[in-house]
Amino acid sequence: MNSNSAVFLNNTIGNSFMTTVGVRQGCLLSPVLCNIFLERIMQVTLHQHSPTISIGGRPVRNLRFADDIDLIAGSQAELQVLTDRLVASSKAFGMEVSSEKSKVMVSSERVNDASITMDNEPLELVHKFKYLGATLHEDGSSTVEVCTRIALATAAFAKLGKVWKSSISFKAKHNSSGPL
Repeated sequence: MNSNSAVFLNNTIGNSFMTTVGVRQGCLLSPVLCNIFLERIMQVTLHQHSPTISIGGRPVRNLRFADDIDLIAGSQAELQVLTDRLVASSKAFGMEVSSEKSKVMVSSERVNDASITMDNEPLELVHKFKYLGATLHEDGSSTVEVCTRIALATAAFAKLGKVWKSSISFKAKHNSSGPL
């Protein structure tokens, strides 16, 4: 489909030009194409990589959700190789990995430091980070996360106090599959 675009800046519309790549905003194909594109980048990145970390006997090299990618490695050298490969494969597909948004976290009893670079820039070393709403800590502890979740649940139940104390019948408050 032929599509033209123009830039609107300081209340002035610039000259029209033909749009030759991309999808229209809101197009249902957009997230699907993005996922396919990122999947291909990761296939190239992880090709012939033998992971050194496993969970329950299953090798683990990365975690991904939408455009968030977490590389997982058993050593600083392995993580540097994976980082370099991700940057190179992204560039090969015309994409760029943000070094400002990229962080490094070490979770080990023996090692507490790592120096990973991206395009010769050192990445920030963090002691915790948020992933899919959960805060992960370098020591693997979940005490803070559990306390946070309990506090959020307590606040949600407290907001329902008026409903529990209202004159609404017990039957309306309780359905056949269990409590609300």
